[in-house]
Amino acid sequence: LPFGVPLLYRWVRHPLYVGWAIFSWATPTMTAGHLLFAVVLTGYMALATVVEERDLVAHFGRPYEDYRRRVPKFIPRWRTHAVEEPVLQEASAPSAEAEKCGV
Repeated sequence: LPFGVPLLYRWVRHPLYVGWAIFSWATPTMTAGHLLFAVVLTGYMALATVVEERDLVAHFGRPYEDYRRRVPKFIPRWRTHAVEEPVLQEASAPSAEAEKCGV
């Protein structure tokens, strides 16, 4: 499948992990067993993102690396259209200001 950015993936790279973290930590009474569950699950998800992102970079290459630079891993930046930022110009292409100056 081609690389795409559906729905919540525009704001965070791992919305499922964020949901599971909220689910595991949001409790009216934190027992020792539930605390252990939340800590282990959170640690597992943190390690899983490292492996998952390594595989995604290997599979998609540059498009995923650009996406990873623009979109935060877990905590969203509340901007509109986080993914649809302009792509940086190549170093070989002259900028508009350089063309004005005749460079």
